[in-house]
Amino acid sequence: HEAKRLSTSMKIGSRSKYIVVPERIVEVGNHVVWRHTSGSRAISVQDTVGLLHHYRICEFGGFSCLKKDSVVDRTATKFGPDLLKRVMRTCNSVYPELSGKCPLSPPLGNPW
Repeated sequence: HEAKRLSTSMKIGSRSKYIVVPERIVEVGNHVVWRHTSGSRAISVQDTVGLLHHYRICEFGGFSCLKKDSVVDRTATKFGPDLLKRVMRTCNSVYPELSGKCPLSPPLGNPW
């Protein structure tokens, strides 16, 4: 399978994510920090420095994003072998009745 992502990234503050120092945060949302402690602030990072890879069909449901320009992104493949070992170890621990296998994910449906 090829992992594709949109050619252009979302603007900072629109579907973006963040890393925080918990002691410096008062209130957070899914995509922005709403309130910092006194003297703290947000620092934006351009997508050339850090990019969130969110592998799913489309951001807002449906399949309209499949019509937008995209690029094949193989970044995740370098994490594959180690990640697979960890996932299998966790599945074996959480689902011992499946003999070390992970449960199947639900079908995504057909975009066409």
